[in-house]
Amino acid sequence: MYTPTYQEARKAEYTGGKAGIGPFALNNAHHILTQLTGLKMVDNEFTRTLDLIDLGRIYDYPTAGTPKGRRILDWLSAMINGFVDIAKDPYIVRLNVNSWTYNMVNFLLRTGKGKWTFYFVGQPIFKEIAEEVAKTKGKYGVDRTKTPSQLEKEAIKKVLDKYDPTGGHRSRY
Repeated sequence: MYTPTYQEARKAEYTGGKAGIGPFALNNAHHILTQLTGLKMVDNEFTRTLDLIDLGRIYDYPTAGTPKGRRILDWLSAMINGFVDIAKDPYIVRLNVNSWTYNMVNFLLRTGKGKWTFYFVGQPIFKEIAEEVAKTKGKYGVDRTKTPSQLEKEAIKKVLDKYDPTGGHRSRY
């Protein structure tokens, strides 16, 4: 607990954690607008299969104990509270909700995936990618001849190469 490495990691969690309030607060406000306008994704085989069409749901999918589901705005509020209280209880960091996953977490919560969102972004490969991408955001030891998006792509590729060295399971797009 007293090592410099541990202290630096906690400092990064606490100081960087406050940045999560904004994205989730915006999604909280915009979710109401999405409901009012009836915003939906394009209805095709992909969005139907994953049930990602309705962006203006009120409740997530029912689970045991919640036959109606939980309110999506409650999920978004919980994310805001998690970032506000990050120094007291950094559970949000353990869930892998960080700058690299903000958009995905918001999207999945707003399409009604609820707790399954955190099983998805909490996978070890996503955690490794988030850590590698975070390393490209510093001021020191970062190749300044490359753009931030190039650095991010290289960080992602580094982790994917570890799990899929031949590239046989990656998208061809």
